[in-house]
Amino acid sequence: MNLIDRNKIESNTRRFTDADTEFRFLLGGIGTGSISVGNRGQLCDWEIFNKPNKNTPYPYTFFSLFSRFEGEKGEVRILESRLREPFSRPVGYASYEMAGIPRFDRAELYGRGPFVNVDLSADKLPLTVNMTAFSPLIPGNEEDSGIPAVCFRYTVGNEGDKPCEISVCATQSNFTSCGGFDLFGNMIVRDEQKNEFFDDGKIRGLIFSSKAPENSRRYGT
Repeated sequence: MNLIDRNKIESNTRRFTDADTEFRFLLGGIGTGSISVGNRGQLCDWEIFNKPNKNTPYPYTFFSLFSRFEGEKGEVRILESRLREPFSRPVGYASYEMAGIPRFDRAELYGRGPFVNVDLSADKLPLTVNMTAFSPLIPGNEEDSGIPAVCFRYTVGNEGDKPCEISVCATQSNFTSCGGFDLFGNMIVRDEQKNEFFDDGKIRGLIFSSKAPENSRRYGT
């Protein structure tokens, strides 16, 4: 007996677009804080600092796609849909928002917890992109459901008539020792920061830390 009616699940799944400006899908282990995927597929609402933190940006943090069709020039796009109104800011966009880099034209979002999916498309780029993101959630296992981690998976489809070289890049800033933001949206760094590359044979990555005192609320990785 199949207890899962996939057609019913699909028909009851509500889909959103980048016009639904209040859309948020929270990610993060139980009791570990959260970040959200927003209506354009962007990462937002970084609430990992032991306090409510809605609408607080995380500078220079996004995924991007490099693509180059055979015989053509390559191009780079941030893996979000285009920036939306309002554009009336006293000093314009902050540099860390990378407003001058092309994005996709449309985003469609849907979630089936703990997974959220974002479909991206552009009129002049015959590629389709799907992002699937999730945090571990295992019923009855609060330890492994409380891992402070988010997994991102990108799938790129080629609808063109030429082979295409692609590469997905993740960009993230070191947010340790953050002391808030100035009037122009620049992050105020209170202590010296440290970025370390590690490779243990199974996982490769970066460790962000700072030289803040261990009893400081800014201490951590």
